[in-house]
Formats: sequence, C-alpha cells, structure tokens
Amino acid sequence: MKPFGMTDHINQLLDLQRAITDAQLSRIPNLAVPDGVQQLVRTTKQMIAATGIEIVKQIPSIPIVQLIPNLDGIKESVEKSNKEIKNFSDILLRAGYPPTLSVDIREGRELGSAFGEYLEKDSETLGGLASKVDYMMTEKLFRPQVIDMLKHSWERSSALKGRTQLTRQALTAHNWGLYALTVPSLLTQLEGVVAQSFDHKEKLNTSQLKLLVNNLFSDDKNWLDFEKNAKKFYLDQILNGDFRHGEQTRYETNRHAIAHGAALPDFFAKKEVSLKIILMLDAILHGVDNLEEADIHKAKQKLKVLNRIKRIKKGRGSKIGNFAVRRTKIAGFHAINESGIVVCQGEDYEVADYLFNKG
Repeated sequence: MKPFGMTDHINQLLDLQRAITDAQLSRIPNLAVPDGVQQLVRTTKQMIAATGIEIVKQIPSIPIVQLIPNLDGIKESVEKSNKEIKNFSDILLRAGYPPTLSVDIREGRELGSAFGEYLEKDSETLGGLASKVDYMMTEKLFRPQVIDMLKHSWERSSALKGRTQLTRQALTAHNWGLYALTVPSLLTQLEGVVAQSFDHKEKLNTSQLKLLVNNLFSDDKNWLDFEKNAKKFYLDQILNGDFRHGEQTRYETNRHAIAHGAALPDFFAKKEVSLKIILMLDAILHGVDNLEEADIHKAKQKLKVLNRIKRIKKGRGSKIGNFAVRRTKIAGFHAINESGIVVCQGEDYEVADYLFNKG
C-alpha cells in the first residue's frame, strides 16, 4: 500500500516529466543539415524520450522518502531555467532585438542569468547593455556557421515558398558583410510572409497588418514571453511610422523609413541591424509553425470587424454587436458596453480584436 498522498506526488512527477520531455522535443529544430548530423539529432530526440520513459519505469523502485523531497528540487530547477530563458528574451528586447529560439538553450540561460541585473535598471543605463548584447549576438551566438544553418532551415519552410531565392541570397550577403542589401530586402518580406500565412490576398494597410501580427503572436500561445516580445518588437520597432527624409529614425529597423527611401543606408547598413531583421523573420516562421486553421479563420473574421471600425469618421460612432464604438479626434477608438462603460480603448485593430473576442 502506498503511503498517504503518494499518488498525488507520483502524478505531479509524471506530469512534470511529460512537460519537460514535450518541451525538449518541440524545441529541437529540424535543420536541413548533412545526413550524419540529422541522424545525430534523431538519436538525441530518441534518447530524450527514452530517458523520460525510463524515469517512469523506475518510479516504483524509488524509496518514497527520496522521491518526495526531490519533487521540490526538480520544480525549482525548472522554474529557474524558465526564468533565465525569459530574462534572455526580455534582455534582447530592451537591447533592441527580437526574441530568438535559434540559440542553444544553455547559452540563453547563461546570458539571461548574466545580464539579468539590467532588467531592474532604468533606460539611462541601457547604452552599455546594447553594446554588450550587440557583440554577444553578432560575434558569439550568430557567427557565419549559425547563419548558414538558419539558411538551410529556412529552405525547408513552407511559409517561405517562392521566397527562398531571396532569403538564401540575403543570408549569404549578411555573411559577406553586405548589410545595405540584406536589411531592405528581408524587411520587405516580413509583411508578405505574415499575409501569406493568413491566406490574405489583398493589399494590407498598417492597421490590418498590425491585427495579423497581433494574432500571429497570440497571447494564448505565449511561451516564456517569446510571442509577447516578438509582437512588441514588430509593432514598435518595425511598424513605427514616424520618419523624416534624410534624418535618423528612432529605430534603425523602421520599415516605413527604409522602404520609402527616407532612411539613408549609412543609418541601417550595420551587422546588428541586419541580424535583427533576420531574427524577426525567424520569429515569424516559428509563429507560423504554430498557426492552426482556426487561428486563420478567426483572423479573417477580425479583419471584417476592423474594416467596419475603420469606416467610422472622427468624432462619430457606430453600433457593432452589443457595443457602441466611437472614434475620437485625439484618443483613438473606444468600445462602450450597454452600461455606458468604456471597456476597450486603443488603436482600431486592438478594438476590433476585443470586439471579436467578446462578440
């Protein structure tokens, strides 16, 4: 007979083991590498799965006095690992980079731990962080060999169908130091990949693109803030529309300034800027891998709501479902419920997303 509470502890351990195994298996990339390396990757996956199975088999023979105390240790180890990975993602965003899943998890943990102190500091101290992260990302983590591995991985992505000639040449150009070519060429593909992934054929305006990006990196699928930070980087640092011709923009990755020729190559033709665009496209591909047909259908329905909202003139309102939507002259859009309470306030795509989810 098992001691009182033993079943609960066993179930906790099994659930934790399954979660760890699933996470490990799902995060091992299927890179297009030589056959010998592919066999090594397959063997590694099998070993991870086999290890998990062996743990389950051994549970009955482990003395309960040893098993129960170890549960807390395993839980603490997993929580520490998750915190360090999350810190790494947050540090990248603060230093002006999108998050990435294309680094060794041990390196990500180490860097998240080493730079964690910067997350507590104000913006005035981030200059030192940015230069350190630039060096780490461009010289240590994403050396030419790693960029070549990304290139091979992208070749197999269905989301890049019809675009691999450009992406292949762009990544080669990055390794050759031709950043004035890689930045604008890859930057123009981001929108196309997002639109194609949602089966959208027509021209996208900025609000529609923001809505699709918001749904590509859904909060429902947020893994250690990867989706949240990827979305924030795209919306804030790429789709930031403010620019003046011939002048430096706040963000060197400003799509509008570069696409319209307002940003001079001297401003953006840099190794770190090129890498940021590469990593943003890589993050989009990870997001596309997690898209389901239901996600695509919902996004299309949200676009219909957005189109209704965009037709509202400034200072006017309209009834959409059970909500009154007003477009103010200064504060953007408000969604008001039947009790007269403002329940959502923001840009048009944000209100459209809210109305659909509540509708």
